[in-house]
Amino acid sequence: MSIGYQIISKLSLVYVEMQKALSLEELIAHLEELAADDSYVPPMKKIVDFTNLKDSPMPKFTVVDFSALETFYKDKLRGEHCVFVTPSDFRFGMGRVYGSYMVSADLEVSVVRSLEAALALLDINAEEFRAGERVKN
Repeated sequence: MSIGYQIISKLSLVYVEMQKALSLEELIAHLEELAADDSYVPPMKKIVDFTNLKDSPMPKFTVVDFSALETFYKDKLRGEHCVFVTPSDFRFGMGRVYGSYMVSADLEVSVVRSLEAALALLDINAEEFRAGERVKN
């Protein structure tokens, strides 16, 4: 397993809590694993929570790398709304850059500072999120 994630089917939500910065290979492996998961039924909402991740060097992604990710999203994770949660100014900015590269991938990317803001943006009730039956991977 490349990254631990939880799927809350009732909310059509994938929740990922990042513990470390990922290389492109690790990111692709995660996306492939997610796309193959029977519980993942696109389009889904996704929260990627960077709250507990300390600022560290980010892997370098090229335009070609973003192009490969764009194709992956168009083919397998179509229509996803991905919200990055980070209190870090650095990661906030990086999330915005990532979102700008994914505009034509049918991937909506938002960046917010708190989990509460992410839930509100995705129109998910916080109590339902906390009580949601989760499929752990």
